[in-house]
Amino acid sequence: MLDSGFFSKIFCFSQTDFQTFFAHSLVMDIAIQFFIYGRTNLASILRCQQELGAHTDIIEFQPKKTSTFRWTHHGSRPMGFGIVDQCASCHHLKTLKPIVIEDDAQIVLKCSNCKNSTTYRLPSEWKWVDKPPLKGDERGAWVVRIDSHEGGVIMDTT
Repeated sequence: MLDSGFFSKIFCFSQTDFQTFFAHSLVMDIAIQFFIYGRTNLASILRCQQELGAHTDIIEFQPKKTSTFRWTHHGSRPMGFGIVDQCASCHHLKTLKPIVIEDDAQIVLKCSNCKNSTTYRLPSEWKWVDKPPLKGDERGAWVVRIDSHEGGVIMDTT
């Protein structure tokens, strides 16, 4: 479908049973940026989409490449990994405190009750869309993984 020229890009979401009302703001922002300002870069739109990012990844299909965007947050989704609010060791709720180490290269979630810790690192294939989140920034940030499909099938729809 992309190769036929009907669409320049197609967006989809990774969450099963996705509630589409979460995507309304993203679709409106994409339409305004494209039809009013003539911009097609998703990166500038994502900064204000943390509510959507908390629920799903955004996947952008384009000819010869697929980009997967994932929201990150120090305390609730460190380096894009989904976590639970319960300590795996002592089972206390909401006791995990994030510690950012080495210029945002890793985040350590440490339980304030039993001191058990888990370290999260950004996988090498993922890159920051804009920049890592600042300490104390509650909006979080986005990362992207780009898969190239030179000469291959982009998406099998059969």
